Amino acid sequence: MRLLIAGFLAMLSLTAAPLAAQQRSDSGAETSISELPQWLIDFSNIPKETQQRYIEVFREAKIAYASGNWVLCCTYLNECEFIFKGNPHVWNLRATCLIEQANFHEAELMLKKVQQELPMDETTIMNRANLHMARGEFAECIELLRAIIDAQDATAAPDLTDVLTFRIYLCHLMLGQQKEAAELVRHLGPLDDTPLYYFSQAALHISKGNRTRAVEDINAASAIFSKGNAIQPYIRSIQASGLENKFLPSGS
Repeated sequence: MRLLIAGFLAMLSLTAAPLAAQQRSDSGAETSISELPQWLIDFSNIPKETQQRYIEVFREAKIAYASGNWVLCCTYLNECEFIFKGNPHVWNLRATCLIEQANFHEAELMLKKVQQELPMDETTIMNRANLHMARGEFAECIELLRAIIDAQDATAAPDLTDVLTFRIYLCHLMLGQQKEAAELVRHLGPLDDTPLYYFSQAALHISKGNRTRAVEDINAASAIFSKGNAIQPYIRSIQASGLENKFLPSGS
């Protein structure tokens, strides 16, 4: 049973929203049963075959989420809840899907439910920040994103910190706070090994209504950081912020 639970803990470490998932570790393997939350202790008491089925369905939910199929993801999450109720990570993933579907009221209710079980969880805080951004509550989003950055230790991945910083940058632009935005990236240049420089320039050009210059910067980032999905969090951040809708005329 301990091996199965350890495997489940490792799997949970990958169910976070993409920006936070990079920071999880497989530390659960050494967690004793007595240290587990009550819901996971209850999970350990259901038949092994049922546990395995639950893990498989949860994995399918993650795959659906990663492919952008929010409805299918929620369908798998419903099946998870039918098999076993009480996993706050299921609620967290559901909240993420609800935000993507612009169902903000239900997402907020789900996140309040998660907070009761995981008050200091980084993924929950990230989802709350995403909800604020989607609602146009940019000052509140900045506050939560800064809290995540401030809580990071020396082992935090720079890539994640850069994406969080970019989201803060976007929030400042949406609030008309160009000076505060510029301060965040003033130390960066084209030789720095991060998409943050290019996307901050692109976002600035969008805020000035210059689509052509923005596309040039995004194309440069795409060419330089062509391996993996390094630029995808930046593109999704721009989309989530509403920057284009605010500053670029329709059809421009």
